[in-house]
Amino acid sequence: MPARAAALLRGTEVMMRLTARALIARSVPASRVRVSLERNPRCGVGWCGHCQSPAGRPPGR
Repeated sequence: MPARAAALLRGTEVMMRLTARALIARSVPASRVRVSLERNPRCGVGWCGHCQSPAGRPPGR
């Protein structure tokens, strides 16, 4: 891992917690891991809403 490695994480609490732990275990300093909470994530397209609750999905999905 490069000495100046850093990580920017955006997602749900569980995803960020597990990813941050894995990065720290691989020698990325905790001070260089930044997180941004996203409570209602969607994919890059944002169409299906599969990762959200059924209430957040478009009709018929």
